[in-house]
Amino acid sequence: MGRVPTVMIVNDEPGLQKTIALFLAEEKIAFLSASTNREAVAALDNRIEDLVDLILINRKIPGSTMTALYPVKPCAKTQEPSDACLSIPFTKQQLMDFLQTQL
Repeated sequence: MGRVPTVMIVNDEPGLQKTIALFLAEEKIAFLSASTNREAVAALDNRIEDLVDLILINRKIPGSTMTALYPVKPCAKTQEPSDACLSIPFTKQQLMDFLQTQL
């Protein structure tokens, strides 16, 4: 049996973190959170990097007032820019479909 995937969310909105945590728990996906990029980097520097499969960073969509979750692979030394993002708000199914393409 394989390891349970782990997703880190970098987001300063507690309500969104709680919603995502509930969605992921229902799907048996481990969840870590950080309120800021600095907090996320500190967690990754503390050897958590090897346990995290995907980081989703909440940031503003360029040219818009909307925000979205952007995926980052924690172990990638270089990463091609990606247009992939999950606009907020989203449904549980949209989150799961997005994660399936990213994990």
